Amino acid sequence: MSTWLYVASSITLLLSLATVLATPFLLAHSRSPYDHGSGCWWCHPRLPLRRH
Repeated sequence: MSTWLYVASSITLLLSLATVLATPFLLAHSRSPYDHGSGCWWCHPRLPLRRH
């Protein structure tokens, strides 16, 4: 197996594992009944302003 294939596979595996582990927490957060306020990064993401 080439080095690049090993690196790409490792990165893909780590991203997949992080996604699988984070999904239940993000779903639980977004379905909670109380208001998180404007400081919640998940409910109110801070997007950069677009330049015209």
